[in-house]
Amino acid sequence: MARLCRQNGLKLEAEASGAQQAMKDPIYYPSQVDIPMTEFWVRPFKPNGSFMDAVSSGHVYDKAMISAESFTSPAGDWRETPAGLKAYGDKAFCWGINGLKFHSYTHQADETYPGWQMNPWGIALNRKMPWWEHVAGYFKYLQRAQHMLRQGKFAADVLLFYSEGAPTDLNYAYGNDVLSYVPKGYKFDGCDRNTLLHRLVVKDKKLCLPNGAAYRLLVLPESLPCTPVLLAKIKDLVDAGATLYGPKSIHSPSLTDYPAGDKEVKKLAEEIWGKDDGREIGRLWKPPYIIEISGFINPGRNTLRVEVANTWVNRIIGDLNRKTAKTYTWSNSTHHYNKGSPLSRSGLIGPVFLRFSEIITISHESIRRKK
Repeated sequence: MARLCRQNGLKLEAEASGAQQAMKDPIYYPSQVDIPMTEFWVRPFKPNGSFMDAVSSGHVYDKAMISAESFTSPAGDWRETPAGLKAYGDKAFCWGINGLKFHSYTHQADETYPGWQMNPWGIALNRKMPWWEHVAGYFKYLQRAQHMLRQGKFAADVLLFYSEGAPTDLNYAYGNDVLSYVPKGYKFDGCDRNTLLHRLVVKDKKLCLPNGAAYRLLVLPESLPCTPVLLAKIKDLVDAGATLYGPKSIHSPSLTDYPAGDKEVKKLAEEIWGKDDGREIGRLWKPPYIIEISGFINPGRNTLRVEVANTWVNRIIGDLNRKTAKTYTWSNSTHHYNKGSPLSRSGLIGPVFLRFSEIITISHESIRRKK
């Protein structure tokens, strides 16, 4: 479709990314259109980061305009005002969206008031709103902001790779909260397999793209399987000076050349991350929760994983306080917990310390001589 449009002097804009588009490559698909598009909702305004696929696609594939189905709402009840919408739009601008598509302007076929609405979806934005004759200033503000945001290049510090396995997206790959994954004060873009494999090079220890974008850190999600060819490219980037953060890959997501492919992945992983045999150090079930790890670490970088088990108490109390019907616990047995029951101390109560000490052996002979 994009090719046909371009052959006829047209541009293609498509909402190929967003919360409802799952079975896809969320960054490569939007790269095939001229204007990648996503969506964001208001009331409730709880962004989950699903729009970052299209935003990232626009950045890494050098698209000047990144649009969004904007202000979508589950209740078009004529409550919105330009002043109220401004806060939502400004937040979208900060995320990287620079082309707002109002959802929605419903056709008004008669002179009834407040008139027709796309029931129940979308805000009410049409000529019958009482403030319609005074809205020009708001539209001019949006026009100017969007124009300015399409100039220059987006600058980010971190490049998040999501997967080359089963279809997923950035938000799911990073704990369903990708917006909070990178610390405040730093920006990020997502990265697809095609970009990582064919478009990234290292210059001055930064991961650089053909459009001039440069990132200081490449991040891999938890439990990431990698094909040998992709892991070999990651190794090349690291060897060239790139900084990598993420867990060690232990197998390939593909059955191609199985089981030799998995063996190659393990070999490459050892070269990138160093020796990591996945041995269990021990299980601590009572204070003071201290364990000796000297025999398990090696020179260079080591990865120590701590797993913590809790009781059901807090989850049961949490379910009792949920405002929705969905819960996570059930039992045929009755219990005494209620909404006000105190929570139990649980989780990993930090900090975690690695303590270094020198072991000195004192023989019985030296003790006798001192006496």
